[in-house]
Formats: sequence, C-alpha cells, structure tokens
Amino acid sequence: PDDFEKQLVPAFGELASKEISNLYRYVENNSDKLVNKDFERSQNLLSVKPQSIQEWVKTVNWKM
Repeated sequence: PDDFEKQLVPAFGELASKEISNLYRYVENNSDKLVNKDFERSQNLLSVKPQSIQEWVKTVNWKM
C-alpha cells in the first residue's frame, strides 16, 4: 500500500492518496475477518439469499 500511495499522489494529491491507500491497508490487515465473515445477519436484514454465479447470470437481462 505504501508504494501504491506514492503512485497515486500525482493524480489525487497527498490526502486523497493516503485515504485510498488506507482502504487497501485495512483490507490487507483484516482479510481474514472480511473473507470469513458470517453474512447470515446481513442476509436476514436485507431479505436476500446468496446466489451462485450460474443463478445470478440467469437473472440478468443481457439484451440491450
């Protein structure tokens, strides 16, 4: 994330680059919590159920 931050500075400035790279730092330091999160409560609150990729593809209107 430090090198990434340095590369962002010319385009976004120091503050924005720091904040963007902090998101990557958070993911790097908390990947276990993010990947292994139990989404059951979220699914109940949002009234959603997980779909496989195959199920999701069938629900998309691919004609434009």
